[in-house]
Amino acid sequence: MSVWDEICRQEFQYAKKTARKPVIPVVVGSGSFEWMMTVVGLLIAGEVYIHFSNRDVQDSKMTELLRAVKKSVPEVKFPEELGSVQDLPSAGDTSDAGIRDSADVFISYCWLNSENAHKAKHKI
Repeated sequence: MSVWDEICRQEFQYAKKTARKPVIPVVVGSGSFEWMMTVVGLLIAGEVYIHFSNRDVQDSKMTELLRAVKKSVPEVKFPEELGSVQDLPSAGDTSDAGIRDSADVFISYCWLNSENAHKAKHKI
C-alpha cells in the first residue's frame, strides 16, 4: 500500500480501526521512513514491522513474516515445526500437513517501482 495514496490509506485505516483486523506491517525497499509520520505510521506506532530492505535478507524476512502470520491468524493451520518458508508444502500439496484452512486477511501492498513504471508508461 502507498501511505501517500488516499484510497489505500482509507482501506488500511478501516481494516485497522473499524474492522480491527490484525496488521503485520511490511516495509519494502530502502526508501525514506517519512511514512512513519503519516496516519498509517501513527496507526502502527509501537508495532514491530518487517523490513524487506534488500534481496539478501529475503529468505529470513519471509520466514519472519510467516511466523507473524501464524501468530496473528491462529485459525490458519501451519505445520507444527515451522523452521523456514522452504519447509512449507507446495501449493499443490493436499496432505494433512498442508495449509488448508482459510482466514479473513486484508493484504495491501505497493511497490514504488510499480508506481514509477506506471507514470513513465502513461507519462503522467
